[in-house]
Amino acid sequence: MMNAEESQRWWQRDDLAYRGEELFFADNSVSVLAQRFGSPAFVYSFARVRDNLERVHAALRDANLPVGYTLLYAMKANRFA
Repeated sequence: MMNAEESQRWWQRDDLAYRGEELFFADNSVSVLAQRFGSPAFVYSFARVRDNLERVHAALRDANLPVGYTLLYAMKANRFA
């Protein structure tokens, strides 16, 4: 079971976390991103997308599939956009 502090920050990861009182995503201040692009804005981390694709590719490669495969990537659509 998580303690109170852990449950408040369960979503944090290396590229999404508070630094002091300010939220950062992929080494960018979220407040600066909002000022620059407006709100709402959808911001993606190329490094995170690349790492996710590499993990999927590795899992498929390690599965020793009897046939080849093609990886096609799409960003999740937002029904409110």
